[in-house]
Amino acid sequence: VSLKSQLDESQKVNEMEMEEINTMREIAIKAEVKATKSIKDAEAKAVSLNSQLIELQKVNEMKIQEINMMREIATKAEVKATKLAKDAEAKAVSLKSQLNESQKVNEMKIQEINMMREIATKAEVK
Repeated sequence: VSLKSQLDESQKVNEMEMEEINTMREIAIKAEVKATKSIKDAEAKAVSLNSQLIELQKVNEMKIQEINMMREIATKAEVKATKLAKDAEAKAVSLKSQLNESQKVNEMKIQEINMMREIATKAEVK
């Protein structure tokens, strides 16, 4: 009877250990499934983020090209405006010089006319 009870007891222990092993196996399988899903989710997120990064890099490159084009246009406009301002300044100086020359000639003509009037007046008086 002692061997029989030991055998029964051993079988019960084995069954309990098998149940525990099966429970642990189920827990491990569930954990593996969960980990696999987490890995797949992380990989999908990484692919999505990589796509977003590539898209943002393209947008950034287009903006850089746009800024460079605007900078080039602004530089050309500044050069043109500077040239126009210098040309206008040179024209103003030239016109001022012509005006001064014209005023001098005008003053000389007025003096000449006044002198001729004076001579004419003296000639009439005689």
